[in-house]
Amino acid sequence: MPTLQTHSEAPHSDPFTFATDLPLAAEDEATLTTADKSAYLARLRAAVADHQARVNEALTARMEADKIRDPSSAPAATTEPTSSKNKKRKKNNGTETPQQGKTMVADEDAEEQNYGEEVVDDDDEV
Repeated sequence: MPTLQTHSEAPHSDPFTFATDLPLAAEDEATLTTADKSAYLARLRAAVADHQARVNEALTARMEADKIRDPSSAPAATTEPTSSKNKKRKKNNGTETPQQGKTMVADEDAEEQNYGEEVVDDDDEV
């Protein structure tokens, strides 16, 4: 019987394993109908989502335990903006005129549309 299994080990934490049996409608794969295969894939998809949720919970619990055990290892909180929109606002010392806001949205749209492509700026003319 097929089984979906998730296992994790870490040096300072107890290991965990999650297993979900995924029975097939028939032992012989040649006799499986399309409906059987679809039902199996639906169970597999649900089991993967369940495992992901359980792993996230377990890892979050580990992170919380690590923070309690060693507070200096927790990432420092930062107030720096991270999005490109916030970076543009930061350049203007946090001020933004209505016209600048429209330009920033247009710039972000163009940036997203050209993601992964080299774009030459026309603004750099001498």
